[in-house]
Amino acid sequence: MFGRKYLIWVAAVAVLAALHLFVSACGDDDDDGATRAFSDDDDSTAFTSDDDDDDNADDDDDDTADDDTADDDDTVDDDDTADDDTDDDTTDDDTGDDDTGDDDTGDDDTGDDDDTFVENYGLDFDVTDAEYSRFLDRAVIAAHHPTNAVVTLDFETNAASSVALDEKPISISVSPDGKHAAVNHGDLISYVDLVEMKVEDTFTPTKDLGDIVLAQDYIYGFPTLDGWTRIVCIKISDGTETLHTGSKDIRQQSKAKLHPNLDWLYTTEVENWPRGISKFSVTTGTAAYLYDEPKHGEYNFCAKIWIAPDGKRLYTRCMHIFTSTDDQETDIGYIGDLTEDGADELTELDVSPASDGAIVAILDKAVGSPYNSRDIMAFDPDLLTKTHHWKLPLYEGESNDYEINGDYVFVSNDGTRAYVIAMVADDAFAPADKDQQTFVFDLE
Repeated sequence: MFGRKYLIWVAAVAVLAALHLFVSACGDDDDDGATRAFSDDDDSTAFTSDDDDDDNADDDDDDTADDDTADDDDTVDDDDTADDDTDDDTTDDDTGDDDTGDDDTGDDDTGDDDDTFVENYGLDFDVTDAEYSRFLDRAVIAAHHPTNAVVTLDFETNAASSVALDEKPISISVSPDGKHAAVNHGDLISYVDLVEMKVEDTFTPTKDLGDIVLAQDYIYGFPTLDGWTRIVCIKISDGTETLHTGSKDIRQQSKAKLHPNLDWLYTTEVENWPRGISKFSVTTGTAAYLYDEPKHGEYNFCAKIWIAPDGKRLYTRCMHIFTSTDDQETDIGYIGDLTEDGADELTELDVSPASDGAIVAILDKAVGSPYNSRDIMAFDPDLLTKTHHWKLPLYEGESNDYEINGDYVFVSNDGTRAYVIAMVADDAFAPADKDQQTFVFDLE
């Protein structure tokens, strides 16, 4: 009997052991399945957009994320709406993708971008240089393709008028009253009536010129060669040419702006280092050197300046701001900087002629800067801080997206609009009517 009971006991133990092993094996399979599901979910979330970084803690719902019913399972998870135009994530820099038309989404101090523009047109000509006529409330453009021409352009409607030129333009300048333009061809200058849209006269300077400035009665040209040289001063009424007077030459390839009082020229150096600024009187027609900035070399003027419509400030490409006065002791005195973290240089700038004096600029790419010439910013004239930030869209090519970079910016006469002329990246091979474009942004 003992042997039989023993055998029965041994058999029972064996059965229990087998059952235990079976249960354990089933449990291990479940664990492995759960591990695989978690891993698969990890792999899937690695390829979602930045907007899909909300914690998807519900593992059981992960496999239904691609179903239309997934949105109903989690009312706080915006994963499935992040890729469409209903994304309300205000911390996302791409707030312009919601096409709400509300430019103010990028107007606060959060640093959000706003891609929203009011109008966008393609140009059927190539832009060499551009300025703005306050009289016409239009851009005045030197175009070189498909024909050489001066074009006046209405940014709001894309309406344009043009007059043909005999030679390819290099640069253009608009008169203070906005009714004429001087177009530099290097060794020839065309004087254009912007009201009648006709070439009124031509002049042949004795030097090859780069930048030019058109005053009411004179054209001032800045030679591209000769090292240290002199400003070419051409009297419009009879074509008489003189060279500037005074103790100092200018450096070749210098650039200049005429002060709104029409009495002074400010010139900046391109080649020399440090790049300084000089002031000239033009009250007698022929330019006369007055003086340089008070502390030469303390600030870099970065080869480009713009003057506020009221004549009180000079803005530089390096985002420094200086005074403009009739007293040498206070003239070209440092005021401050346009301030935005990471922004160091500008491509172009314009100041609103309206009473608010808003400053609008196209940024430039600098070493270590997150910005480039796709970034358009507006600044408060008193606080000097950013009020708007727009980013030009990408051009959708056949196989890639390409950057559209801002070249020129202007503010409308009433101060409510910012106008940008931009160019698609060279390697995009965009069609002729898309290669260069205009954008209109709302400043209100």
